[in-house]
Amino acid sequence: MLGWKLFAHSISLVWRNLHQALQIGLVPGIILAFLMAALIPMTGLEWGTILNDEDLADAVSSGQINFLAIAGLIVSWGVVTLWIFVSWHRFILLEEYPQGWIPKFRADRIGAYFLAGLRLLGILLAMMMVIVLLAMITGGIAMLLTFVLGVIVYRFVAILPAAAIGQQLTLGESWNATLGATGSIIVMMILFFLLQIVLSFVINLTAQLIPAIGIASQMTVTLFMSFVNVSVMTTFYGHYVEKRKID
Repeated sequence: MLGWKLFAHSISLVWRNLHQALQIGLVPGIILAFLMAALIPMTGLEWGTILNDEDLADAVSSGQINFLAIAGLIVSWGVVTLWIFVSWHRFILLEEYPQGWIPKFRADRIGAYFLAGLRLLGILLAMMMVIVLLAMITGGIAMLLTFVLGVIVYRFVAILPAAAIGQQLTLGESWNATLGATGSIIVMMILFFLLQIVLSFVINLTAQLIPAIGIASQMTVTLFMSFVNVSVMTTFYGHYVEKRKID
């Protein structure tokens, strides 16, 4: 039951605050789109090159790839994404409403969020190495181990919203706060997996029938699900750390 509540509450947070989601995500998203449009042609990469290992190797060896532009692209995407995520966490947890259409850029919180993300990434990479090793030894259980990895990540994910609002939360404290949450996390993950399948089917069907609407719907759904995913992290912190009730 709690797994369903976590799932429904995360979607409800976005649905009930669509205006604020647009205020927080629209302008940064447009900025990122312009940056990508400017930087991608400078990278020297093309889809055919990316998908073909030999062409990619030739491009690297011949110096056609601009690694500075690629770095700029990655940094731009990362900074804008964290800008949006931090602003959303603070809006939900601190009721820090966006003023106008450009959310406040909090460099200190974005930096703290980045460092917390690195800690989480370290755990993720370590666990992935274990999964690959076990999959090589046992075979056939990679999907199950990946699912287990997802549960473990959710047990630690509260450190991200904590960083966004300026609260100290260690990995151990996050793990202890979510003791007993494994079953709820599994239910929530299954529900999100099913939702993704349904949305993908609808988008693909729409794209085949009306291509222009299909592209627009895909962008809309992607933006919506991005806010839902960050709302899951917010909900985890609010419920398991701050002990807020889920409606």
